[in-house]
Amino acid sequence: MACYHLAMSKTSQTKSGNTVRDELLIDIYANPVENAVAILIDRPFASPLQELVFSEPSQSLTFRFEDGDKDLGAPLKDDIAAFFKDRQDIHVFVMDMNTKEPLDGMIVPLRQEKDS
Repeated sequence: MACYHLAMSKTSQTKSGNTVRDELLIDIYANPVENAVAILIDRPFASPLQELVFSEPSQSLTFRFEDGDKDLGAPLKDDIAAFFKDRQDIHVFVMDMNTKEPLDGMIVPLRQEKDS
């Protein structure tokens, strides 16, 4: 089974500013066989996540919270970004980093932005 993986630590390649990666560890997994994508995080978000916004031109991913928006911190790579196109929702899982088991999960609406 082929699987793409984008691991992002708290500090790796983060652009300046307040990003999601400044607060937690995040991994994005995409499976081309099942046409599935999931976002894994190491702890719950500080504020409830309302939706994700994917901008196709810039391949950026924005996390929309009750108290404001935060960017992922880097554009998605082409092989991962392809899984966000034309999708309506994304699975997000809070993971136990010791056991690698999910502690909680949610399906988050994904809004598409086609214009730059």
